[in-house]
Amino acid sequence: MAENAPERFVAGAIDLGEVKSRAEAKGHTQGRDAGHTVAPVVDVTEQNIKSEVLERSMQVPVVVHIGTQRSPESAEMHTVLSRLANTQEQISWIYAYLDADRTPQLAQALGVQGLPTVLALAQGQPITDFQGGQPEEALQQWTAAVVGAVAGKLEGLPGEEPEEDPRIAQVRSLLDAAEPDLDQALPILEEALAEHPEDPELVQLSKRAEVIQRARASEAAADDEGDAAQGGVDKHYAAADALIAHGRVEEAFDGLIAAITQAEGEEKAALKDRLIELFGMYETADPRVLAARGKLASALY
Repeated sequence: MAENAPERFVAGAIDLGEVKSRAEAKGHTQGRDAGHTVAPVVDVTEQNIKSEVLERSMQVPVVVHIGTQRSPESAEMHTVLSRLANTQEQISWIYAYLDADRTPQLAQALGVQGLPTVLALAQGQPITDFQGGQPEEALQQWTAAVVGAVAGKLEGLPGEEPEEDPRIAQVRSLLDAAEPDLDQALPILEEALAEHPEDPELVQLSKRAEVIQRARASEAAADDEGDAAQGGVDKHYAAADALIAHGRVEEAFDGLIAAITQAEGEEKAALKDRLIELFGMYETADPRVLAARGKLASALY
């Protein structure tokens, strides 16, 4: 890994030091690319090499492939690198292809000695390179190493709200119904969780589904709150679960809060913990959760 730009990069048509300074100044004055989607694959031209390659490398590493379609190994590597870049779940590097036949002046400015040549740029500086073709497995390992080498050192791409998996909205709608439809929701939820096991929204929905399942497996009914007031914490738990299973979320919260006001010691703490656990199944800004948190604070203090 090179820490400074090789002589050829400064002596040629592209002054990396000037580009780096300009990119840093630009980043301090405005959010670059705000509102625009960043493409993981770009074709390098004289018009975009500074913005889409050198300045972009201030945000994420840019893998520049200087190649030619006259070379089978270069053409194959172009296909592989394009696919690897396009299939990233979250963009952590950009693939920039520079056709040396169409823009020989750029290849010359970069001091390329042979084709294909692949180099990685970060913070406007080349950090590593190689010449010749490489198999897909080697390219995967190489790009991963490049990303790892600069982890935490770059700005990152402009903040963009990732598109929500449509299955999340579908499951949420099924669980929010007056009578939650587990038969439809569970297969969709299980499929989505298998692909994204750590997605916070999916985990949240999974907890809600578990509560509904638990309620339906018990003998507690939606109108058991009166009996619950005379029983232990398990009865309160069952009553709240049953209400949630029937879409009566606010009533479930209110029932537990009422029980908390009458309980003492360990029972009071246990009821509070269960209520907070139920809060975690919904969005933090959910009006029902916000209202219940206010009531809980009043009940406790």
